[in-house]
Amino acid sequence: MSKKYLLDEAGKTVGVQTPLSTNGDSVYAKDIWVSESVTTNWADLDSSGAEIAHIPFSNLHTRIQNTTSDNPKTLLIHFNRTIETATASLSCAVGGSFSNIKLYAIKADDSEVVVYDGSLTSTVITTLDIKFDEQEMAGVKLEFHTANTITLSSITVFKSIEVNATLRAKSILTNAVEAITSARGSLNTNPTSQFKLEIALGHIPGLSFAVLSGVNETVTATETTVNPPGFVYPFLLAEGPLTVKSTSGNDIVGGTGANYVFINGLDFSRNPITETVAMNGTVGTVTTKNFFRVQPFPQVVLPIGSGKKNAGIISITSGTSILGQIAAGENIGKQTVYTVPLGFSAISTNQLFTGGGGNEVLFTDWVDFGGVGIMYDFGGFFVANSLVNFVPENFFIIPEKSDIDIRAKRSVGTTATATVFYEILLVDNALL
Repeated sequence: MSKKYLLDEAGKTVGVQTPLSTNGDSVYAKDIWVSESVTTNWADLDSSGAEIAHIPFSNLHTRIQNTTSDNPKTLLIHFNRTIETATASLSCAVGGSFSNIKLYAIKADDSEVVVYDGSLTSTVITTLDIKFDEQEMAGVKLEFHTANTITLSSITVFKSIEVNATLRAKSILTNAVEAITSARGSLNTNPTSQFKLEIALGHIPGLSFAVLSGVNETVTATETTVNPPGFVYPFLLAEGPLTVKSTSGNDIVGGTGANYVFINGLDFSRNPITETVAMNGTVGTVTTKNFFRVQPFPQVVLPIGSGKKNAGIISITSGTSILGQIAAGENIGKQTVYTVPLGFSAISTNQLFTGGGGNEVLFTDWVDFGGVGIMYDFGGFFVANSLVNFVPENFFIIPEKSDIDIRAKRSVGTTATATVFYEILLVDNALL
């Protein structure tokens, strides 16, 4: 039985170096326009019988050679159609060499652009890889600026192939594979802001933010929590009911000021609890739940009186100890104390301090790790009529039940003003 061969449109047997007419990874012999190529003074050194322009694109063991004393020697190879490329290579694998190479890209209009110039490099070589800015090429022209004999066995011109693709990656935010063009934008070039946005939107289970914010306009040489009353926060030793009252009789249900106040806190086990308290002016209302801690931020909630804000100073107390306070007209309390809830750990991610009043203020971070009753001073910052923004680069984890207390004292001068913004990332312990 006779063998059967697959032939191309020219009637030639299809093989490794003469594949079917497809847009392959590099220029093949089939891609050469012989009649437009210029191979004057180049010879078929191994008597392969192939076209001179085809030989360097056929295999590594057939060579072309130019023995003239011409300087430069020129070889122009024209392609059947224009390609995109950024890489070419030359070699002589079975005897012979070349040097002083200059490579041109031939454009579709037959103009020439130099993409590599080694014409002054006389080192004799047998292989050369050339990389250049991506070019549209209808052919290549090689010049060898030497009177010596030049021998080549291979010319490779790699084709650049454009592929429409969607880059996908596993998101560090959701652990899911997503496209970078997704609405989430997981591979955002600003990962810090994107990460915080994802947390704020609730897209990352187990992570949330808590913020401490406080102002004290009468800081003295005695260290105080940065709260409006100006005192070191009283961390209770037992849970119990709290009393909420105002300095104004207008803060009462049906009055023109605050009618209801929302309290966010923790019980003795440090589980979160909340309660909305009906105001009763200066008389006060006792909570129905037992609180161990008051967390940021107590606030006036709807419905509210016609004045749209609390008329007096609203205090949240346990006996004579003030655990939270809403300044008159502000509708929300400010405090720089916080207790890490049960089942969570905390990481400080941003701290901002300002000191004013013409005096120097010392801010300090106090932490009772695990809520065992021992406060540790983790140092702080001296601030004088300026702002300090500290973004930690080395993080430490504050465990559940820990109490955090940001304090300030005047270190130079008389009375000073202190403000604090303190950002905390809460992490569900199940993630650790």
